[in-house]
Amino acid sequence: MAINYGGQIQQGLMNLGGQLMQAQDMRERRAAMQQKQQAQQGFNDSLSQAAELFKSGTPDEIAAFSIQNPEAGELLSRQLAFKSDATKQNMIESMREILINPSATEEIINRRVQMVTNAGGDPSQTKSELAKYQADPEGYVKSVEKSYAIMDPQGYKSYQSTLPSQAEPMTAYQQATIDTKKVDQALRKLEIEQKRLDSQYRRETDELKRNELEQKIETNKAEQQARAAEKEQAKSNAQNFSNEVYELATSIANDPQLNDITGPINTMLPTASGKSQDLINKAERLESMLTKENLGLMSGVLTDKDIQMLRSISSGINVTEGGIKGSYEGTKKRLNQIADKIKSATGTGQSNGSSFTSSSGIQFTVE
Repeated sequence: MAINYGGQIQQGLMNLGGQLMQAQDMRERRAAMQQKQQAQQGFNDSLSQAAELFKSGTPDEIAAFSIQNPEAGELLSRQLAFKSDATKQNMIESMREILINPSATEEIINRRVQMVTNAGGDPSQTKSELAKYQADPEGYVKSVEKSYAIMDPQGYKSYQSTLPSQAEPMTAYQQATIDTKKVDQALRKLEIEQKRLDSQYRRETDELKRNELEQKIETNKAEQQARAAEKEQAKSNAQNFSNEVYELATSIANDPQLNDITGPINTMLPTASGKSQDLINKAERLESMLTKENLGLMSGVLTDKDIQMLRSISSGINVTEGGIKGSYEGTKKRLNQIADKIKSATGTGQSNGSSFTSSSGIQFTVE
């Protein structure tokens, strides 16, 4: 019987082609699944950050976040289970009305109760809002402002633009700038006085008066040195604080134990030991340094915009007794964002291995 080698080869190639197509299909499915998982993780991180912002952020920060992450408002809408788009829109309009006219809050809430009832919805949640307002009117209006910033961030920005401008308290950066100018002015006056004394000393022929001028010159020089040292110390303190934030953020992000101390809070052990506990201690230190009050300590080297951005980034880092709440990827990303912001704001960042040189010439190394 003749063997049809050509047919066998053809069949083999067909089988191989089918196997290759199956392998390619499996690779594409795995890639799609990984992309989906990454997207879901990013979404979860966004929600975690939204929750932290709602708890401790300002309405302005919440609105800015909601514009960049519209899924946060969409998820909240789904959780509220609106009967229709009309009831959702009515809630948004009601919140805006409350912000514009807080004294009419009870009337606005009662109108919404009637509207939800007429639409066939359950008004019990809306009725509970009335009790919250009656218990703490001021606190309730503040919570409405945050909710409005999530539900309609563009509307919130529009509402803000209608408010009369108010004199804002001076920021730490503004105060530091003023203090630096005062020191510079004092130094300039001392320099002018020094030139005057030197000139007078050269012209003076009376020995007694020359001795008096010498004493004044030495006193003036000492005051100049003290003022210059004061200016340098303030700058050095701000730079050192910034360096420590950078070092901590970089060290934690690159620590192999980071994956062990991140995750959902309910999966963490109540205590940790060894290297993991050391890393948690570092994270707690970093978290405390990134509070609104402590961020002002960097005002000598960071602008208000830099500080506000750092506060927004760091709001997503939630350190608990057992570790850091949040995904490994999301936590590492935020830590690197903090380090990058410090690095870009404090100098060009001449990188050489693990060393970094700031704009003021201070070099430090991340171990």
